[in-house]
Amino acid sequence: MLNALIKKNSVISQYHTVSTLSVAILMTVWLLTARAGAQISIPEPLPSLMPEAPQLDGTVAKAVRRLFSTKGVASGVWVSPLQAEFSVNPLLDDGWQWRGGVSVLDDNMGVGGFSGIEAEWQIGGTLSFVAISDAGTWVGGRIGRQSLGNYDSLSLTEPSVIQTRPGARPRQSQTNPEAIALDQAGHFLLAFEGDHRVQKHGSIEQRPSVLPVPTALRSAATNRGIEALAVLPDGRYFAVGEDFDPTLGYRAWLWAAGDAANWQTLAYQQSFEDGFAWTPTAAAVMDDRMLVVERWWDGGFRFRSRLVGLPLTAVRPGALLQPEVVMELTPLAGSFANIEGLSVVPSPRGWLALFVSDNQRLSLLPTVLFVLEKLD
Repeated sequence: MLNALIKKNSVISQYHTVSTLSVAILMTVWLLTARAGAQISIPEPLPSLMPEAPQLDGTVAKAVRRLFSTKGVASGVWVSPLQAEFSVNPLLDDGWQWRGGVSVLDDNMGVGGFSGIEAEWQIGGTLSFVAISDAGTWVGGRIGRQSLGNYDSLSLTEPSVIQTRPGARPRQSQTNPEAIALDQAGHFLLAFEGDHRVQKHGSIEQRPSVLPVPTALRSAATNRGIEALAVLPDGRYFAVGEDFDPTLGYRAWLWAAGDAANWQTLAYQQSFEDGFAWTPTAAAVMDDRMLVVERWWDGGFRFRSRLVGLPLTAVRPGALLQPEVVMELTPLAGSFANIEGLSVVPSPRGWLALFVSDNQRLSLLPTVLFVLEKLD
């Protein structure tokens, strides 16, 4: 959440909330400075939902169908396609191609604050996804193409409360998920900050089991939990936190299901630009590489995001991970888009990467979802 970011930044640590005036100014600047990379217009209500996606057996598709069935379609949601310069010249850095996206405004503040996303490709090209919100909820959705072109249509469910560990009613500190991944057995893995932990869900309705907590996280500050979570091809879990060792960088871990030896440690190199750090916010595996989204924040109203990568062979206990920059994401999503979610899925032509931004659950700020494609 933005308040947690503000508290951590020494430049403006005296501020603990974002005033209504600041939010209004931020939104005005967003609308006035929207550029060719991500022109966000005042949206019209989505006139109709896209057709029902094909019925597949994937874990994500099942969860999305269940959420639409039990929670219904989100109300008060306004959707507008993203217009990008790359729709004319779609070749991006490293052979990636722009495949469109949408911005979402929510009148009821029920949909937003997304800090993680897990997607699944379906026949016809639709991407079904489950997103997690800072409000402690799941939201299901489908992003698709109304024509044969780019992804430009969206349907969302009303939020559903994430079940927490068995026991008394959860405290607020126990309901802030920051990352999501899907393991090879079809379990959803959710990383929480505050009450630092990783939960394993057999389904979106069930109460989870809780994995052992990495030793270094047990004493970590409230807002320095796991931010990025992914599952390696061999089944191990990979996590990167916001807590860091001044001599190495961000703390990172590997864990194998059933491993009584707890999490194995490694480190993720911290880099700076203009005195501010690039922080990992999401991770996903694509073939033989680990992709990571990093966020840069200047302590004010400007965010930047970039995609970095490294070979999976580098992800091993005791290693210092030193990813290389793949591309800047800010021209695609805009300078106020705080990208915190990434899901990479195989498709018939190669790979699709779905990104989502966290609008801090502020109704004046849009949530941005967009898709990039990497051809084989």
